[in-house]
Amino acid sequence: VKVQVIKEENESIQAMRLEDEFKIQEELSNINAEMEKQVTERTKDLEREKEIAIKANRLKDTFITTVSHDLKSPILNTKNLLEILIQKEEMDWEERLYYLQACQSALTSSYQMVYNILNLDRFESGNVEINHQYIDLNSVLNKVILELEYSYKLKNMSIELEAKEDLILIGDNQLLL
Repeated sequence: VKVQVIKEENESIQAMRLEDEFKIQEELSNINAEMEKQVTERTKDLEREKEIAIKANRLKDTFITTVSHDLKSPILNTKNLLEILIQKEEMDWEERLYYLQACQSALTSSYQMVYNILNLDRFESGNVEINHQYIDLNSVLNKVILELEYSYKLKNMSIELEAKEDLILIGDNQLLL
């Protein structure tokens, strides 16, 4: 009888162990499935973040190229205008003043670009102070044409502004330039 009881207890213990092992295996399987789901979701998140980083890097490269080009033009124009002032001995004061004003305008434009770049974090955060005013677009275009004059004349090109009417817009003059 005792042997029978011990045998039944052993079988009962064996059954409980098997049941516990089955529950543990089921829990591990559920945990594993959940972890795989989380890994898959995180992998997708990382792929999206990678794409965003790649786009941001391309945008940065484009920005640097554009800024370099935009800064190069007025600096080169100033250099060329100063060379004219140095090399051209026979020049009346009015013509000399014209070239000096063109140099000043180009340097002011370059300075403003550098200033805006240094304050780029304000642009990104939306804390840009925009000075809204009426702007005569023809006047702005004439100023830009004047700043680029030496460069396009050097290439035997000409630029003519055919403004049939005043074009007025509202905006920030420096940002537009």
